[in-house]
Amino acid sequence: MLAVLGPASAVFATASLVLLAAQALASIAAASGQGVLAVHATSDVADDQRPAAIGLFNLSYLVGAAFGPAIVSLLTL
Repeated sequence: MLAVLGPASAVFATASLVLLAAQALASIAAASGQGVLAVHATSDVADDQRPAAIGLFNLSYLVGAAFGPAIVSLLTL
């Protein structure tokens, strides 16, 4: 729900405090989503390979967060 509420309020808001609240909601949704997705991504991995799987998942998640907005902005030009 926070993942939808944050961007939706950012689109329709004009006051800076509402935009700040929208950014806070989006950040909380992304942070909690990373943990949930990490559990799902590593649930089928053998126990001895789980640390490497979590590391690769976090690397992929953070690289996507770092380069994703740049790639999307290039695609919309």
